[in-house]
Amino acid sequence: MSVPLPATPVTSKAAIASLACGICGCITGPITGIPAIISGHIGLRNVKRSQGQLGGRGAALAGVALGYVTSIVAMGLLVAAIRAIPDNVMQHYEQEKVGWKLHDIGAALARFETEHHQFPNDSTLGEVRTTSGVESGYPLSQLRSIADMDDLLSGPSDLQGEWYYFPGLKSGGHDVLVISPGVADKYQELLTDQTTRIVTLQQVHDDIATAKISPVNTPVRHKP
Repeated sequence: MSVPLPATPVTSKAAIASLACGICGCITGPITGIPAIISGHIGLRNVKRSQGQLGGRGAALAGVALGYVTSIVAMGLLVAAIRAIPDNVMQHYEQEKVGWKLHDIGAALARFETEHHQFPNDSTLGEVRTTSGVESGYPLSQLRSIADMDDLLSGPSDLQGEWYYFPGLKSGGHDVLVISPGVADKYQELLTDQTTRIVTLQQVHDDIATAKISPVNTPVRHKP
């Protein structure tokens, strides 16, 4: 009389999937590492409840371990990469934004000059006062008489210093017309020929000291 051989346990499909996802996680990180963890725990539970009919406990354990390791390592590398982004990249972006504002201010000043034959000053402020609602004596009132100028003069909270405007100048030449607040100790100047340049704080002081016309200025106003 022959004795039946014990049935060979069938390997849990969840355990196989866990091991496969865990191995792929070495390349894909948490994209397959997390599924490896989930399917591995399912496989371990199924093996335990099968009363010996299912195998693959080792594969499930390996998949879970690989899933955790690859996911943690990948997330750590991502955090390190984000922290490794140089500060000057963000500073350059902020400088670009100030440069765009300065360009728009220059375009607004050019349109104003075309209409009034001069850049904004106390004289032109009297002409546009009734429509702008801006009275003389207010900080940068000459500039603020131009529509939407308040939005252009606003900025992020980390800007350094003040806006400076030199009223009474004419287009052409190479005189400083507007000086922006700084970003990381770098300031930008708009010249009367509509070109811009980046300068240091010392050069800002020098330009103000040697200017033909005393500038008006105000602390930067930030949007609420």
